Amino acid sequence: MDNWENFRREVLRLNEGRTHKITNSLGVYDSYKWIRKHKWLNIGRPLTEHEFYSIVRKINNYLADELVKGNDITLPCNMGRLEIRKNTPKVSLENGRVKTDLPIDWDRTLKLWYED
Repeated sequence: MDNWENFRREVLRLNEGRTHKITNSLGVYDSYKWIRKHKWLNIGRPLTEHEFYSIVRKINNYLADELVKGNDITLPCNMGRLEIRKNTPKVSLENGRVKTDLPIDWDRTLKLWYED
């Protein structure tokens, strides 16, 4: 391996192990247990796990389709809104300095740091 690759691996910390731990997260099964505990909130009859998962999956697919079509989704209880936006990147010169909102190309940036 050449020096550039070693430098890149060191800066990006690719040699170290990564541990990710998700905490305080609720899933579909947790919501199933909650709704079962609260006597199904008068929906009529108890649902099986399979039926509950099927309903959640269909709702998620519907929401995804609406987002793909470009529609906004307003969530209940003032929880916010889901929307997809597109912005055009801009590059300008202000007070002799370049201002931009372009994303950073990390490979080229690291290569510049290595060579400089």
